[in-house]
Amino acid sequence: MTEGPGAGEGGAQGVLTPRHVPFFMLAVLILVFLLSIAWEFFLEEGVLTFFGVENSAEPTREHWRYIVLVTAFNGIALLAPGWALHRALTRRARMEAEIRRLASHDGLTGLPNRGLFMDRLGQALRRARRDGTQVAVMFLDLDDFKSINDSLGHGRGDTVLRAVADRLSACLRGTDTVARFGGDEFVIVMTDVGGRDDVVAMAEKLVLTVLQPIPVGGCEASVHASIGIALYPGDAREPEALLTGADRAMYQAKRQGTGRYRFTDACP
Repeated sequence: MTEGPGAGEGGAQGVLTPRHVPFFMLAVLILVFLLSIAWEFFLEEGVLTFFGVENSAEPTREHWRYIVLVTAFNGIALLAPGWALHRALTRRARMEAEIRRLASHDGLTGLPNRGLFMDRLGQALRRARRDGTQVAVMFLDLDDFKSINDSLGHGRGDTVLRAVADRLSACLRGTDTVARFGGDEFVIVMTDVGGRDDVVAMAEKLVLTVLQPIPVGGCEASVHASIGIALYPGDAREPEALLTGADRAMYQAKRQGTGRYRFTDACP
């Protein structure tokens, strides 16, 4: 799923943004040009006449040469501060975009965090109610991930988590969302589900994808994933209830062994 508007550089709030700087500089040059014309053909004549000096208001080559030189000089003078202003505004816009991203995404994997996931799940459920379709929520947990951290270290454990996040994202369709809830827990929402077979196929694909060895610091790490699945509207109709059902099913899958998946309605 795509994010809302305002996520990029142009979304920075303020009177002036980086894209406006060239227009601002052009407006200043136009103003300088007009003031130069006013001075040469109108104001200067009045000032000089006040001091008893004659001045012709007729447009001559000298008048236009003065106007062009003044405008060109001011244009060159504006280059350095204009570039500095553009750079400062660009840096500010990037910082604001990064702050917004960190507020809605996981810092380690770059995946949506719980807040953004719940927002997208809510959107998916509203569309499903309107269109009469199904939604699947999958709660995925890596089996015995603590042993990875203990044997390889937390730094390499983080590398494994990032690799798993990338693999999960690559498996999903553009309309689906995967989020990290913390630790080694990932949650997925599948939209426009045609039936149970679609969910089974995706769950098996995710389990096999995670199982592939992950290169870590000259060695390979292998992890298994357990998945719990809840379906809208059959299992629950509210976001929290779907998450609770999928979480409970995931723990039931873990009790059966590693690399398993289980539906909520199959749990005792």
